[in-house]
Amino acid sequence: MFRVGQRLAMSVDALDQAALRAALGDTVFLNRLDDDDKYRGPRQRLRVRRIIEQLAKNPSGHPVLLALVSDTVFLAEDARCDLLIIATASVVPAPPALCQFWLDHSLPEDGFTPLTIDAVCSNGSAAALQVLETRLLDPAQEAKQETKQDTKQDTKPSR
Repeated sequence: MFRVGQRLAMSVDALDQAALRAALGDTVFLNRLDDDDKYRGPRQRLRVRRIIEQLAKNPSGHPVLLALVSDTVFLAEDARCDLLIIATASVVPAPPALCQFWLDHSLPEDGFTPLTIDAVCSNGSAAALQVLETRLLDPAQEAKQETKQDTKQDTKPSR
């Protein structure tokens, strides 16, 4: 399974990419690549990581990445979300669906924000920079920062 997935990810053939897209949206395929125990470990050890990384390097694979941003099966595991966020930095220009994915994964306390902001900045397209501006001007982000500052002040030892 893994070798086939990697071969398809490197392909420039649209049919190969379509087959990989279907596989990455299939729970059985994903579970055969990496079982539940693998997801409890670091994402660097996931075999799906190498497939997603290959898609990011292959411009012919970018449509697959874009399809995955709305695939609920693929996004069911946080580690796969992390991998997809990182990989989408390579998709330039960033289309609206990708920008929405980044906005959805850069909310206060969602756990994805640092990775997402890194990906947005790495992407650097005009649309990506608009996402960054939106998040920087988001009052919810500002309120979160104020809460962190209040917490830090409350925990400082008095002299």
